[in-house]
Amino acid sequence: MTVTLRDNGDTRATLREHAAHVSEPDRTAHNWRMTSDRDQDITAHIDWARDLRGLKPATLTARAWVLNRLSACIDRPLRDAHIGHIQSWEQSVVAGLAPQSRRAYCGHVRSFYTWAVKTGIVTDDPSVMLTRPKIPKTLPRPITEADLQRAIDTPPPKLGAMLALMAYAGLRCLEVAQLSWSDVSVADGQTWIAVRNGKGGKDRIVPIGETVQRALRRHGTKQRGPVFLGRDGKQINANSVSQAVNYHLRKLGIPSTAHKLRARYATQAAAVVDMALVAELCGWESLETARHYVKPDRERAARLVVALDELAVNTRRGRATAHAGP
Repeated sequence: MTVTLRDNGDTRATLREHAAHVSEPDRTAHNWRMTSDRDQDITAHIDWARDLRGLKPATLTARAWVLNRLSACIDRPLRDAHIGHIQSWEQSVVAGLAPQSRRAYCGHVRSFYTWAVKTGIVTDDPSVMLTRPKIPKTLPRPITEADLQRAIDTPPPKLGAMLALMAYAGLRCLEVAQLSWSDVSVADGQTWIAVRNGKGGKDRIVPIGETVQRALRRHGTKQRGPVFLGRDGKQINANSVSQAVNYHLRKLGIPSTAHKLRARYATQAAAVVDMALVAELCGWESLETARHYVKPDRERAARLVVALDELAVNTRRGRATAHAGP
């Protein structure tokens, strides 16, 4: 079956422009209801995902956006789509995106049709042929210590506190944006940050040292309220944090991003504690995710090579002595 996608000239360009934000969009920039009025099945699915599944607003926004754009592209309600419609959409719109974005797009569509089959809206799942792209594994590249010091010594107090929280406490942009002064506390002589409602809705407790505390004091501590405010006087959003940090690094000619600050924290943590604790401190569910962020310790690897060589030498000497006899 040949399927033609409707394209008004802007649809594909808009999809590609939005692709980088689909996995984790700015939750303050959109309301999921704004994009769920084209197809009532999508509205019902989003309501179910919010009320019963408990998905977070950012995920709901992304899912509604993808599903409504899919419906617009195939020019019909999703309940009337066939395998050919979905495959043509994937080949025409999704195929050229980055693997992470492709996986996010296809994941949202699969989730919708899994729900639609279970609720009896459709009898067959037209998304069964969607591919699950393999995410290439790349070596982590945390910001270098020299670049970090250059970045953290020059910014105004507000930006300096953001940088410190990422590089020395492992917070994401979203977690920095959501931080409140009441989340900073002292117990048993140690200062802690309660990271609430992080990625995936998870909470965790992270210890902070003098570097982060000093940066927060320079920013100006309070008893309550958001740690960081935007230009409008309200709590800042994740996108603004990311843009401010990345712009600062680019201005200094540092080839890193906010994401690399968190990778630096994970790498340094792995040199001191075991990988399971690194995953817990960073808010990751699996050790595999932790390993993806942690740069291999070359010095420890070099020591391993030396130890293996010494073992080989000692083994050969032992065998030579045994053959020589008394």
